[in-house]
Amino acid sequence: MVYETWILHRGTGDEVSNVVQNAYQNYEDLDFGFESVDLTDSDRHIKLISIAGIKTDTSSLSSKIPTIFRPISGEGEGFLLDFEEFVSKQDVCMFGSELNFNPPVPIVIIVCEGDIQTIAHISKALHRKLPVIIAKGSGKAADLVLDFLDDCSASVLRKKASSAFGIEFDDAKYQKIVEHLEKIENTRELINVPDHLTRLSNYPLTNALDSWPYQGFWLLTRGL
Repeated sequence: MVYETWILHRGTGDEVSNVVQNAYQNYEDLDFGFESVDLTDSDRHIKLISIAGIKTDTSSLSSKIPTIFRPISGEGEGFLLDFEEFVSKQDVCMFGSELNFNPPVPIVIIVCEGDIQTIAHISKALHRKLPVIIAKGSGKAADLVLDFLDDCSASVLRKKASSAFGIEFDDAKYQKIVEHLEKIENTRELINVPDHLTRLSNYPLTNALDSWPYQGFWLLTRGL
């Protein structure tokens, strides 16, 4: 069986984005070397897909630039959320001597760092019943969401929001963030928080594959 991984990527200038792009470049170097391999080649089992709708920032990368797939249509937050929901509604064909059914493709969204848009995305994803794993200690949006869930006081939370994103929010914009945080709190049963980042790899299994016999799964990453 051939497994394929799609990494949906906004290509911001943040450290997490640079790590992802450099890791993908290392994959290309190891698998293909100096050979030019088309994005549709069957040997390319990992694809970096831009959803930014703009040219990906590669200024912080090594001398080589990774091969990035850019969809003809669809970009940004709305496209990403629709795609995640689309994947979650697909079926996997299961066959065997005592096995013949079509379970849905399991999906989990991992939040590592992230920006203001990430908070809105978590809120909307949870509303669509998509499970979320938040990497505690990764900073910015991830930690702000967890601070809110830990009953951080309103005054302290506002200071943390300004500090995390490096801007001073006016009342209207801050209230919009709070509204998303409240929606997240109302669906917190779909959220898991690993007690240590090195144990993050165990969580998709327990979160999305509990009691599910299939050995492969989709993993869509958020906050990049």
